[in-house]
Amino acid sequence: MSKDRLFTALILLLGLGLVLPEILSKRSTSDAPSTTTIDTAGMPVEGSADAKVAIVEFSDYECPYCARYTTDVLPQLRRKFISEGKVRHFFANFPLSNHPNAVPMAAAAICAGKQDAYWRMHTALFEVRPKSTEAIRNLGASMGLQKQPFEQCLVDEQAAITERIELDQRIAGGFQISGTPSFVVGTIDAKGVVTAADVVLGAQPLEVFDAALTKLLQ
Repeated sequence: MSKDRLFTALILLLGLGLVLPEILSKRSTSDAPSTTTIDTAGMPVEGSADAKVAIVEFSDYECPYCARYTTDVLPQLRRKFISEGKVRHFFANFPLSNHPNAVPMAAAAICAGKQDAYWRMHTALFEVRPKSTEAIRNLGASMGLQKQPFEQCLVDEQAAITERIELDQRIAGGFQISGTPSFVVGTIDAKGVVTAADVVLGAQPLEVFDAALTKLLQ
């Protein structure tokens, strides 16, 4: 091998040695966020108010990966952490532009919450995945919601719901979140402010959430 070729090969190996550790270190978390806290006021929540650890979910009701998380992983998190009073679970809407029914479904969950049925509707939307406004309203009826107040809420609260969704999207932007589902995991204070410790991207298996939450609970 000539000196020129040997020199070129050494440069390439050196470059690979510098870049490879960075590549290998990347995992399913977001880039460095521009914020570190979340004010959870106004977000739907489940779990004990005494819990010191929280998970804030950013999700889209039409996202198939979000549905998989909700039906497969969330029930396990509820049994192990949320129902045990260890973790509070908050939900933030992050409807993607290519999912036209995500916003109407988010509105349905919020309006169901006016009848103390937020989480029932939340789960039903991911399980049934209605494809039209009529189907969304029919879902409310099948759940036993009072029809007139539910449908009136969908009309009267439209501006407030839009404002809430836009706020959730701004919060997500502060953490460089651009896809769903995504999760901010951290500690929560008495005022409901979450201080982020980790950002999990994608419908990860239980083990990923278990590790992040257990670390904070120790």
